[in-house]
Amino acid sequence: SPSTRIPRSALTFASNGELGVRTVDAQNKVAFVPVAIAEDEQAHMWITGLADGARVIVQGQDFVREGQTVQPVAAEASPVAVSAK
Repeated sequence: SPSTRIPRSALTFASNGELGVRTVDAQNKVAFVPVAIAEDEQAHMWITGLADGARVIVQGQDFVREGQTVQPVAAEASPVAVSAK
């Protein structure tokens, strides 16, 4: 399956201990997506399990919960990454 490059800081844990990322859907609702690490680099991780075009929360993901509505702000570093405010 294809890998996606994300900042290492975007990785988080679900309440059950599962590793993943938090994403924002078209309705700006937060979701948790479990992922697997494909490759580990110093500043970034290559992960699998993320849908093409998913908007990953790269900042503030530990302050939001699944189902919460947020106002995403596009991150400068990556066109697919967003920061939850």
